[in-house]
Amino acid sequence: MILVFFLDQATSFAQTTQVEHADSPQTLEWVERQSMRIDSLLNDALLGSEPIEIFLKLTDCYLVFDAISMAGLYCTDVRAAAEAGRQYCDVINFRLEKDLNSKVQRVVGARKQAIRMKEAAKACRESMATSAGKFFTPNDLIIQEAQMAESFLLDGLASENIHIMSQKLEWTIRTLHDLEHLAETLSGCEPPLEIVKSAVINCQKALAAPNWMEINRHVNAALSAVREIQQSAKCE
Repeated sequence: MILVFFLDQATSFAQTTQVEHADSPQTLEWVERQSMRIDSLLNDALLGSEPIEIFLKLTDCYLVFDAISMAGLYCTDVRAAAEAGRQYCDVINFRLEKDLNSKVQRVVGARKQAIRMKEAAKACRESMATSAGKFFTPNDLIIQEAQMAESFLLDGLASENIHIMSQKLEWTIRTLHDLEHLAETLSGCEPPLEIVKSAVINCQKALAAPNWMEINRHVNAALSAVREIQQSAKCE
């Protein structure tokens, strides 16, 4: 009887978790749009058949797959396809050679993953059409990335140590670039994009600053920027 009770509780908890945490329809529609964008870019690359064009299109698609991977959707099949697509488009760290035939193989593989990702997003969207609960949107991720950048900068300032501050600045810059790549795939995200550029510039100036006073000045300017992103982000 006790075992049955706990099993019922576990099932109820799992069901509650699934209902309370889900990707919003807007998020899944965004994935579908990006999947079609990837497919179009790679189709153009194949039609051109120029090695440099294929290389550049793969790089563009890597950033889109990366943005979707970074979003960490609850839809498992979307996550899997995004990661596989990112691997196909990774023109730097890839197991295949970099000759034309290998590039074409990457394009074909990436297109398959883009189609798989689109179908998975559509299936997840249709399956949760009648669900109610707490939905996660790409705009939430923009805000979370900005919060993470703020945390790195505050940790660096609190350390009062140039070595630690430099490490935190490097992490902040990487986080801001991730935020930038995601924002570029969304509509209505122009204001945060401009602010991100300002924050990155101030982080770079802080890295090159000759003393703690100058570092502190530039880091505080970057802090103001990432806080503004959190307040102004209205991306879709």
